Amino acid sequence: EIEIPKGDDIRLNFMIRARGLENVGATCYMNAPLQCLYHIKPLSENILNDDKIKKSMELTYCFKKLIEKLAGCENRRLFRIDIENYTYNEKKKDYVKPQEFKDLIGRKNDLFKGINANDSKDLIIFLLEGMDKELTIRNNKTTEIEKFYGNDINEMSEMNFKKIHNSIFGDLFYGFQRSFMECLSCKHIEQTFSVFNFM
Repeated sequence: EIEIPKGDDIRLNFMIRARGLENVGATCYMNAPLQCLYHIKPLSENILNDDKIKKSMELTYCFKKLIEKLAGCENRRLFRIDIENYTYNEKKKDYVKPQEFKDLIGRKNDLFKGINANDSKDLIIFLLEGMDKELTIRNNKTTEIEKFYGNDINEMSEMNFKKIHNSIFGDLFYGFQRSFMECLSCKHIEQTFSVFNFM
């Protein structure tokens, strides 16, 4: 078991532990977004400190295990650069092999089966929606998550927005948009509401 520092210790140790992810086939499309998500401090700190993430929350649980490995990494390879001679001195391994994570996303979505290259944008959408849903269901203590889209101001309140994105992913990657359209003849104003993510 890797011991993960708590509280302020995570803030001190977390971001400076930048480590690589080994390719599991042509998986640059997976490794790059995972590194991006890992280096979002509020996200990784929240996930690392969340003791209520269970194995049944497959994507979130596997993501947590992966960032625990990145933060505490058992396989360290320190690349020391000799600037004068422009040479690398490899001491120990400093990367993580995300095989378990790759296997999971392949089981959950046919798009990511196998070892072929894929689209990073598709993976990010899949991960954010999947982990947001897992945490929202847990936080709301129900599997019934209603979706509120339309032009009803009561349905599209910020409170109801939180019902469908009640997680750290909702806080960081989703927003609530209200649009107005005014008729130039009768001056009637139509309001519409929508939820958007980072896209």
